[in-house]
Amino acid sequence: MSQSSLNQFPLKERIGHPDLYVYRNKQWNDFLEWTHKMPKMVSKSRAILARKKSGKTAFIQRLFNHLWQENGPVVPFYFEVSERRQWLEELALSYYEAFASQYISFITRDPAMIRKNWRLPQIQKFAEQTQHSMILQDLETIQSIRQDQTEGRLWDFVCSVPEAYAASFDIRVLVMIDEFQYLGDRIYLLQSKKDVPDPSIPGVFHGLSESKIAPMLVTGSYIGWLLNIMRQHLEGARLKIIEFPPSLAPEESLEVVLRLSEHLEVPVTNTTALQIAEMCQHDPFFIRCLMDSAASHLDLTTEAGVREAVKYEVTSSTSEMARTWGEYIYMAVDRINQVNAKRILFFLTKYRDRVWTHREIQKSLKSELDLTTILHECDSLWKADLILRGHNDITFQGLQDSTLEMILTHRFQGEIEDFQVDWDHRLDSDWQRWKQRFHSAQGRYNWLSGRVAEYLLANELRHQHPIQLSQYFHGISHEEPIVFSEVQTRYRFQIYKGVSAQDFEIDVKAEASTEQKILLVEVKKIQTKVSESMVATFAQKVRLFVEQNLEKQVLAAIWGWSGFTEEALQRCRKNHIGYAESADVVGETKLFKLVV
Repeated sequence: MSQSSLNQFPLKERIGHPDLYVYRNKQWNDFLEWTHKMPKMVSKSRAILARKKSGKTAFIQRLFNHLWQENGPVVPFYFEVSERRQWLEELALSYYEAFASQYISFITRDPAMIRKNWRLPQIQKFAEQTQHSMILQDLETIQSIRQDQTEGRLWDFVCSVPEAYAASFDIRVLVMIDEFQYLGDRIYLLQSKKDVPDPSIPGVFHGLSESKIAPMLVTGSYIGWLLNIMRQHLEGARLKIIEFPPSLAPEESLEVVLRLSEHLEVPVTNTTALQIAEMCQHDPFFIRCLMDSAASHLDLTTEAGVREAVKYEVTSSTSEMARTWGEYIYMAVDRINQVNAKRILFFLTKYRDRVWTHREIQKSLKSELDLTTILHECDSLWKADLILRGHNDITFQGLQDSTLEMILTHRFQGEIEDFQVDWDHRLDSDWQRWKQRFHSAQGRYNWLSGRVAEYLLANELRHQHPIQLSQYFHGISHEEPIVFSEVQTRYRFQIYKGVSAQDFEIDVKAEASTEQKILLVEVKKIQTKVSESMVATFAQKVRLFVEQNLEKQVLAAIWGWSGFTEEALQRCRKNHIGYAESADVVGETKLFKLVV
């Protein structure tokens, strides 16, 4: 991605390079509809519940950047509550400074202000220079409250500011607070000087969470913890709960594999890319751990290499995945009966397809613990987000997350009777089950392999230096060899019409290192021939892209796996679009060989 494109992401996303983000299409479309309804004042506040490393921070940060780029009637405000201990006044000032910086950035269209996160003196200087009366009034109020040394009033005031701006300027403000649960456990009153957090801090949002002009979106990594805060301070279903499953849709998890392969420069094949997505349970965090594994002699181009990498991430106590789950596990089991808590945890995780009463757990485990003790330990496991609560206070269920079951099996198999696992046999069984699913759903995997074709073509363009495009595509009006320095797949760009924006996507975009030249490629790995309408749609995207890049020479081509209709070929020639199909031999290169 070019530097100008990166600058359009004012909030630096935790995921790293923006191209590594893979959209959860179902959830993304739902949230876009939610934000688009905000001007009508019908959107209710929401809470995203998901364990750590599930992608919720990446999701809301991308939502922030999308709304900032859209430059519409919804002003995004993102604030992350730190896990470290903070005094309330420190928190309140950070909250206001973040809001003011992001608001100023939005109205001035300057992304740098978000990255700098202005302090009060800089905010005041801007307000004085621009005569922004609302900000000047805020600063006077903050100064007055600080002089009175009433931290509670300061916190109440700054939290009300986003709604006040929405009302004063007839706009909508989306208040996004990441890791909301820390407000109830990490914040201390400065005046008390006591090392005891004030659990009432989240109560300020009791009324604000019902706002329709400044609705809230909060997240929590510790689900039981956050739900407990919501019951105490945001009762009455003020926030609609949205649960993020740890796994992605199959096509989305495959895209994670391919994008990581591209950016980490870890080779995969068509088959192993699909295998990695399946063996990692379509879990993006598991996939990231595997693709960036510290396992020796990592080779993800073979079945054996994938199996060894999975085995390392599950069985090594130093692997990133094992260490992350360890935070969850030991937060609970260290506080309660070790062996019995582990037995209950493993049992519910292993048999997570149904809900169990505390009496059924006692009977199934043949436990000597009384029902009150089992209920207490189940409650502690729930508060640590290691199990789920059922439909009432005496029913429980294992997390719907098979990666936890794998970690538990290895971590505790030496301590708990009958929990021994032959990992080579286990991985072999998983692989055989995947092969059965592969053959029974061949059509779906053929479709997914189209994504692989895009990435393998991108890698070919990236690593073959220089590229003679006439060896790849017929009819492309360029004969000189090109060295491509930036090659992207699934490249997105926006076209603005008034205050609204329309998204477009290019399968493969390659930019020359020293020349002002860009290649755009559409990959059609489908069972039917490319039609004239498909070429026309691509030609329209190319024209819109050219309008945004007038200073560069834009080349375009379509790779049609099953060929082209005669009308499609005529359209290609008319629009100066190169073309190739799987059986083409153009020069010495066979495109179909790129798909392993």
